[in-house]
Amino acid sequence: MAALDEQQRNVAAVSRQAARHLREIGLTGVDAATVLGVSAQRVSQLAKS
Repeated sequence: MAALDEQQRNVAAVSRQAARHLREIGLTGVDAATVLGVSAQRVSQLAKS
C-alpha cells in the first residue's frame, strides 16, 4: 500500500510540474488541458498548487 501511495504522489507532482511548464511556455489553459487530457479548470488547479 505504501508503494501505491508513493506512486500517486509522484504522478501528482509530475502533473503539477507539467501543467506549470506548459503554461510558462505560453500554452493557454485550454491547450494545456488538451495536451494533459484534463479540463482547463484542472490545469488551473494544478498550476496553482
